[in-house]
Amino acid sequence: MEPTTEAVQGLKVREVMQAVYQELGKRFNVELLAFSEPAYTIIAGDNDHHRGKRGNMRYENALLLPINGTTWAIALGVKSGSYPGDEYDSDLVAFEILEEQKGVSQVRQVMMFIHQSCDWFRYSILVCFKDGNFDLMKRSKYGRQMIGLLADKDKEFLVCEAERDETKIMASTLQPRVSQAARYKPEVVPFLADCIVRVLESQ
Repeated sequence: MEPTTEAVQGLKVREVMQAVYQELGKRFNVELLAFSEPAYTIIAGDNDHHRGKRGNMRYENALLLPINGTTWAIALGVKSGSYPGDEYDSDLVAFEILEEQKGVSQVRQVMMFIHQSCDWFRYSILVCFKDGNFDLMKRSKYGRQMIGLLADKDKEFLVCEAERDETKIMASTLQPRVSQAARYKPEVVPFLADCIVRVLESQ
């Protein structure tokens, strides 16, 4: 069988994020916890004298991972809507689940935490841009640890780097248009899953 074009070109960053999410579920033998409605976080804002706009991540389900006696919720978010925040593609948020609250289901507890506490990537353990690059934010609870673990090692898994057309500037981001997003080897998936588990084990 001849390799497909997609296999030759490598994985897009959204495919990497989805595969990491699935990998974590398989490792811990847990199924997705479906939300009754999407949960949103604010990731970007633009305000003027007349109106305000906000960019969001949208989450539709979560995984509950048992790690060292603690239950961790992890959810895959996808950029929702348009400007602002157009430069982002997706993220993975992670947070500890405390004892079940009386009268509140576990799925509702997860949804509420995402909506109330995860704005501005505060609990994002991995963030990626539309150009295919990863963003490890120091302002995130896990930022410094993830930076230490990755230390540009994700670059070792690149099939091709992101390219931009400097002659075309996007009005929504004021950045050159992405002409070719970065793509990755499949081996990046278990590597990133390992990094996430190590960070959560250390909390």
